[in-house]
Formats: sequence, C-alpha cells, structure tokens
Amino acid sequence: RDATWLCENNGHDESDEAIVQQLIRRKILDKSDQLMIGRILPHVMNAELLSLLKGRNPTVMIKDLAASLLKIMIPLQPVLLVFEAIGNGDDIDSSSFCLMNELLVSARSQCPQMLLISIARKELDIPKSLFAMTVPIHLNKMQKSDMKSFIRSLFCEPGMIDKNMRVDGDVADCIYECTKGCPLFTERVVFWAMRKKIIELDESRNRVVINSTLNGDPIGRLRG
Repeated sequence: RDATWLCENNGHDESDEAIVQQLIRRKILDKSDQLMIGRILPHVMNAELLSLLKGRNPTVMIKDLAASLLKIMIPLQPVLLVFEAIGNGDDIDSSSFCLMNELLVSARSQCPQMLLISIARKELDIPKSLFAMTVPIHLNKMQKSDMKSFIRSLFCEPGMIDKNMRVDGDVADCIYECTKGCPLFTERVVFWAMRKKIIELDESRNRVVINSTLNGDPIGRLRG
C-alpha cells in the first residue's frame, strides 16, 4: 500500500518539504526522520532544529540518515539511487561515501533490490570499504553525430524520442567544443544552456537552435 502511494504521489509539482510532510502524515516517516533528512535537504527542517545535530557523532548520524532513507526506499523496490560528483573538484566527498557504504551494507538484508550509482567525469578515489561492492563502468567519448542524437533526446520526453527532430550544426559544434564529447558534461551543458535560454527548440522547424533573440553573443556564452 505504501509503495502504491509513493509511486502515485511522486511529487513532480511539490516541494521537498511538502513531500516529507506527506510521508510523515502517512506514518512512513516520523519527526526524527525529518530531522535526519534535513541534513541533506536543509529546507525540509528549520535551522533552529537542525542546530540540534551539531556535535553529534558523524558515524551515528550517517547510520540514522541511512535508516531514514531506507524507510522510503524499501517499499519502492526495485529502486535506483544516484550520487553525482559536482563542483570544481568533480569528486564525491567522504561523508557521501560513508552514506553509500551504510546504505549498501544495510541493503543486503533490508533493501536487496536497491542499485546505487555514482557518476563523475573523472576516476573516483573510492574508499577501500566500497571496493568489493563496486563495479566501474567507463563511458567512451561521443562522436559529434552521437552527441546530436543525445542532445535531441534531452529535448524529448523520456521514452518518446522524436526521430524527426534535428539539431543545428552551430549548437552541436559549440557544445562539442566545450565538452569534447563527454556524455555527463554534455548533459550538464545542455541543461544549463536550456535554463539560460541560449538554446531552444524551434517548434516551427522542429530543430534545436541557438536563440537569436538574446542580447550579446549567445554562441560565445555557450563556448565559454
């Protein structure tokens, strides 16, 4: 019953805070879980209450956070959990690795149908505690023709690729020059350019194009 409710109320149009409150009302989570989840989503818990966690043993907090997250994931099995390396170092911090380890260890008995993926643009410095549970998968660099198909897919709904959609050469050239064909970096750059309205779908021609109405030099912004 909990799994059905979680799937039907996946919160596409709701804030994280509203979703957590619903989970509490459904008795899937409690107030202590809300406090722990506030460690990674600060806006679901006010700052005054979060300050109560200061000074607590980090190892104990990781275990408690993992237990709170498992309450959500267990009824959703099979479940996929993704950790993404971001920032200048493009690495995953030690506390995230500790959380991964705790989740994987707990999943053996509590959530066996959980798959955890960590993605990064460079080789991760994986702790020894995770070696036995890790399978490295390397993504090859995309050719420009492959990248055009990838960009097109990012403008389509999942599982509904419009094969008639085209990507202008200027768009592909600029993004390829910036990302060198790295799939993960390409995805970030495309979504960034979409948010900034530097690239857009010209529905009249069904083509992904550079927005010519922007002031300044949109191509330069994309390359930069």
